[in-house]
Amino acid sequence: DLNFYITQGVHSPYLQAKAEQPGEYIFQLTVTDSAQQQSTAQVIVTVEPENNSPPVAETGPDKELTFPVESTTLDGSRSKDDHGIVTYEWENISGPTTVIIQNSDKPMAVVSDLHIGTYRFRLTVKDQQGLSSTAAVSIKVKEGKNSPPKAHAGGTRALVLPNTSISLDGSKSVDDQGIVSYQWWRDGQSPAAGEVMDSSEHKPVLQLTNLVEGIYLFHLKVTDAKGESDMDTATVEVRPDPRKQSLVELILEVAVSQLSEQQKDTLVRQLAVLLNVLDSDVKVQKIQAHSDLSRKRTKIRKKTKYTILDNFDDQERMALRPKYGIKHRSTEHNSSLMVSESEFESDQDTIFRRDKADQENPKNISSGSLRNGAPFNFSSKCR
Repeated sequence: DLNFYITQGVHSPYLQAKAEQPGEYIFQLTVTDSAQQQSTAQVIVTVEPENNSPPVAETGPDKELTFPVESTTLDGSRSKDDHGIVTYEWENISGPTTVIIQNSDKPMAVVSDLHIGTYRFRLTVKDQQGLSSTAAVSIKVKEGKNSPPKAHAGGTRALVLPNTSISLDGSKSVDDQGIVSYQWWRDGQSPAAGEVMDSSEHKPVLQLTNLVEGIYLFHLKVTDAKGESDMDTATVEVRPDPRKQSLVELILEVAVSQLSEQQKDTLVRQLAVLLNVLDSDVKVQKIQAHSDLSRKRTKIRKKTKYTILDNFDDQERMALRPKYGIKHRSTEHNSSLMVSESEFESDQDTIFRRDKADQENPKNISSGSLRNGAPFNFSSKCR
């Protein structure tokens, strides 16, 4: 029989054979002695078909979820077969089709992006002989009780000038189903100065800059997916610069983009000599554009031309004045930050001049001009 193969022992007392198909197989044995006498006998071998049972799919009990929970696990690991399961297949047979199934060919799968409603998932398992079994499980997603959000604007914050920027963190606001919108706005009694950066009034974190001295109130409103909302208020106290009385303002009648770093360093050195302090004691706090249309110019009392150590164009002018006054080592006086044209040609880097009349009258404002003739003035009221 072609369905039965003899593998070993044809000329031995023991025969080994292998059947490919179920059925009856007849084998004949012939024995011979030394006198060449023979005898025969037959044996019938019946090969029965394999006892294969179909697999049994098992998905476990139905589930119920409360939104906003939107994912769960499908468990088919309890499915069984007498010879082992070789394939698993999960599929969504009922409910919104937007659901996502991960590991759909594994005993355990994860479904996500579930929304309110009822879903039904089917599991199909197969064994080595191609026999299969199916089972299904239902998942119900119900709407939970919505609680209103709780806004948290960040409480009370303090800012000390010259720092003018701050961030208010509303990201600690909470909601059981998630916050969908943030809205910040300034209280009507707060200073108008100061800007919101990067349209952050619609973001969890409000970014502010260019604030001025005073007390600001910023309100935050948060809203959840159900339209429920809550409000909270943050306070920002902007305190004055503790070094305010030591600030000096230098006004250059030239576009801010035209002031070079080298020119700035020269002015710092000149101011340090004028104040009788070290260069390192003069700190440049801020450089910005300035407009002063009401400023009056004084007349030049002498014909002598003066210049500072900067190379300005013919149309550039410079004025220097202290903003609040400064403390000085010497007595109260007015000074001129200038050098004469003849002095400029000397070997000295910087020469300062103080007129006798100015020493006698501290209210005077010294005047002069740059080497190219553009006027400037500087007034200093020391305390």
